[in-house]
Formats: sequence, structure tokens, C-alpha cells
Amino acid sequence: MTAPRPLGYWVRTVAQLIEEQFQVAAEESDLTRREWQLLNRLRIGAVAEDSLRDAMAPFLDGDESLDDPLRRLTDDGLVVHQEPEYRLTDRGVERVDEVQEIAAQRVRDQATDGVSEDDYQRLITTLERIALNLGWQTE
Repeated sequence: MTAPRPLGYWVRTVAQLIEEQFQVAAEESDLTRREWQLLNRLRIGAVAEDSLRDAMAPFLDGDESLDDPLRRLTDDGLVVHQEPEYRLTDRGVERVDEVQEIAAQRVRDQATDGVSEDDYQRLITTLERIALNLGWQTE
């Protein structure tokens, strides 16, 4: 083990590593991380464009935009934009299910290798508590 490091270091490091590993897995499914995040959010249900952009804002880097990923998903027939909202097509639902099974599970399995289910659940609960303490509000 390395020398102890602060919480922020580990949160940023783990987020970056998950991003990198997911990108590798998603690219095998021909999706970018942003496209996957959009598909996964739309799997919950149709959402107005402004609400979708607000929900995705914390995941974007700097000047990064959702325009290109949304255009590609629409062009590929996975998402449809019917003013004022975006929603998945039947093909989009199938694609989300496929990627979820392949990429997300693979990354989660890799990330939690050697971590008990109890430890994983404790970690998630602790991180949620920290987020709430710092002002995060559930939707």
C-alpha cells in the first residue's frame, strides 16, 4: 500500500480510472462514455432537453458539449428528439441492455475484485453520506 492520501485524491483517482476503463469497454461496443451516459439516463425515461443537459453537466469536462454525442445517437437511430424531449427508441433500449451487460458489468467486476459485497455497500453508503454532508441533494 502507498502512503495515506486524502479523500479527494482517491475520489478523483477512482473516477478517472473508472472513466478510462469504461471507455475501453464501451469502445469495444462502439460508444463513447458520454454516449453511454446519455443512453443510460434516457433508459430511465424521456427527458426534456434542458433537464438532460442539467443532469449531464457534472460529467462534462470544461467546454465539452452534448451536441455531438446526441447527434450521433440520433443518427444511429438509438435516440429520437421529439420537442421538447429526448427518448430512447426500441433499438436504443436494446443497445443500453447490451452495453450494460458487457461494459458496465466488466468494469464493476474489475473495480470490485477482492472487495466484499458488504465493503462495497459500506463504501457506497459512506460516499453518499459525505456527498449529503457537502450539500448534495437527491433529486
